[in-house]
Amino acid sequence: MRAALVPSLLLTILAQALSILTQVSPLGTGRLVDGDCYMRLARVEALMLGNGWYDATITLLNAPWGEALHWTRPFDLLIALAALPLTVAYEIKDAVWIAGLWISPFLEFLAVAALIWGLKPHLKTGGLILAAALFIFQPSIMGVFLPARPDHHSLQILLEICVLAGLMRPGLKSAVLAGLAAALALWVSAEALLLILASGLALGLAWVIEGEVRRSRLIAFSLALALGATLALGIERPPSDWFLQEFDRLSLVQVGLCWFLALSTAWLVLGNDWACTWQRRLLLGTGMAAQAAGLMALAFPHFFAGPYGNLDPRLVPIWFSLVKEAQPISFGAKSLILLAPPLMALLYAGWRLIRDSNLRLPLLAAFCALLVYTLASLHQVRIAAFAQAADIAPWTLLVLAALSLGRMKVVAVPLVLVGHLLAAVVIVRMGLGVRDPGTPDICSWDRLAEYLRVLDPEDRRPILTYIFPGPELAYLSGHPVVAGPYHRSTEGILDIVGSLSAKDDAVAHELVLKRKIGLIALCEGESEAFGFTEKVGEQGFHAKLLRGDAPGWLKAQPVPDAPKGRFVLYEVIP
Repeated sequence: MRAALVPSLLLTILAQALSILTQVSPLGTGRLVDGDCYMRLARVEALMLGNGWYDATITLLNAPWGEALHWTRPFDLLIALAALPLTVAYEIKDAVWIAGLWISPFLEFLAVAALIWGLKPHLKTGGLILAAALFIFQPSIMGVFLPARPDHHSLQILLEICVLAGLMRPGLKSAVLAGLAAALALWVSAEALLLILASGLALGLAWVIEGEVRRSRLIAFSLALALGATLALGIERPPSDWFLQEFDRLSLVQVGLCWFLALSTAWLVLGNDWACTWQRRLLLGTGMAAQAAGLMALAFPHFFAGPYGNLDPRLVPIWFSLVKEAQPISFGAKSLILLAPPLMALLYAGWRLIRDSNLRLPLLAAFCALLVYTLASLHQVRIAAFAQAADIAPWTLLVLAALSLGRMKVVAVPLVLVGHLLAAVVIVRMGLGVRDPGTPDICSWDRLAEYLRVLDPEDRRPILTYIFPGPELAYLSGHPVVAGPYHRSTEGILDIVGSLSAKDDAVAHELVLKRKIGLIALCEGESEAFGFTEKVGEQGFHAKLLRGDAPGWLKAQPVPDAPKGRFVLYEVIP
């Protein structure tokens, strides 16, 4: 394993260096990737400064009351542990910032090691290095593990690899480790429900195909998952919240699902003698899945609406429709780059499963994960990163098969490695499909934040500004904002849109007084700003402020020059 691990880790370092040199990572600019990263560091700082483990309120959001997001503690804890040794030489805020810059690249090292561990029984050293390279240099994977991106998705991808690695290796212990990793992933976020679905499908099909020899692995995984999720709930939530039902983070709902799945595996014992053929095992397995689904429908009927099932419909047109990563994938060059390798790997895995039983464990795990994640990616493009993490085993085997084609390998190897990239270039040149608009225009909010922080370090008056840049401005300036781009920030988002879209200044003034707003910060050039102008025209409150036509209860303030955008800043006169 060491022979493959060292070159693979060097490739990881190369990928990280390329992301910095090409400025894909904002590390060189002193900014983080997005608002989630800033709010994550704010949570970690609060935890290290003495906020209680159960107190997840972020005071920088939902001014002046604070906001409790749907995030959980595992990723906070990882950053805090990384920052703790740094506090010897740095203040807590600086230590957390440094740890946040590098936590995701560190987790990528662990993901590569877990991948090699999982594939080691099935591939030689060269194949393991190839698998690591395919994983490291996929676009979505590079994006998840960027420096300056302290985001829980890096931990989720690591845990996905750990679960798949456990499923790819034979033995009971590997199944237990996979179940515990799946429980930890569920603790991190509800996105792990897809991973649990894929894992149960893979273990169930292995039992259907091979019989009793795989029965104990399915039982072990299910029990480890249920026990791990129960323990996680006991650690994450206070006893008073153990029976609380929430669908967007770990609660009784998700733990109940895990125990319903474990309960269903009792039929593997009770019906073992009867399930002596693959047809009977398939029938029994279908019944087990139906039992678990039926119990969930009876106990938690809103579960099947998903984590966003309680989303206020008023947020869809004004916020959720603007969240690019939560939108369905559209045909075009970007979709081809994201989904061609998973689709190619899915087809090859299915073909090899039919023809070759020697690699059933890794191929079945990958096939089921790819089936679940690829279909989910069509609904939300952000799931494509999980699909790309799952395509490694069959894609590696496909490349190795192409290398064995003799003279044809000159064509076959480039085709399976970069054929989708060439096809994407053709699509762009021919003007086919939906064009990716790229990164939206973002003003230099870090400049304004630094200006406000230095202007009066003691000033903590709330700021009314846009939804998406709010978290960055709040974290860097210390001024709370009305809302961030989160589905739990319903009232804050509605207040931002209601005030900035108001045609009557009195409506905006009422909202400003309700939230004790001290400053209003806007930027001409911010992509979000165009929506307000398009919605209400030049007579809206937002348009008036941009051109300097402010009501008497606002006073214009000087603003710093910025590389991107033109800021306007107003102080609210009491």
